[in-house]
Amino acid sequence: MDNNQDVEYLADLFYLALEAECAVCSNRLSDAQGSTELAMRSWADRVAKAAHLDGWRVQDHQPVCMVCFQSKSAKRMSTSRVKTRKGWSLIPGPAILTHPMNSQDVHEITIQSSERITESILSFPGMRLIRPQTPSWSEWLARWEYGTDFMDIEVTLFEDEEKSWGGSPITADCRMDTLEDLWSHLQSRHAGIWLHGPDCTIHTHESLRRTSGE
Repeated sequence: MDNNQDVEYLADLFYLALEAECAVCSNRLSDAQGSTELAMRSWADRVAKAAHLDGWRVQDHQPVCMVCFQSKSAKRMSTSRVKTRKGWSLIPGPAILTHPMNSQDVHEITIQSSERITESILSFPGMRLIRPQTPSWSEWLARWEYGTDFMDIEVTLFEDEEKSWGGSPITADCRMDTLEDLWSHLQSRHAGIWLHGPDCTIHTHESLRRTSGE
């Protein structure tokens, strides 16, 4: 990634989070400024340029200050990749899962609103809407891209009265860390969100780190 792209991505992260804060040490470069979207975007662009000059960089899709970027605490060692065409999915499941299990053995799930889940997916840094849910949710598609890496996220519904979220098939070619970052992002906002593998395993974070992404 060249300097201009790195600054632009920092600006996106600052704008989405509305704060210029290191993801590791919470060192804050600047408080958000501006009362309109245009003003906040201008603030994000301005602060990102200053941050980049001060040594801030993007690490695992989060802003990291120079000291933390250069330290081992900011670096994740996994190089495992996931390459899939809808073999992996984000799914609703039990509120708590302490060990991986086969999805056929699940008897209880947490009901999720499709609107709320898709809002959270789109709030993941770098994610953008490709197609809205018109004329139906089967059309909805979001994409995350970083260099040649990408994730395409779709939506399925349960056939209940509320048309609640049934899961999100994933087509991707990216680091496994990135997929886990998206999953963690959703888990921070909703209970009972799990990652379902092509072998029908519902993963915990520990089991995911021991598996292949194929």
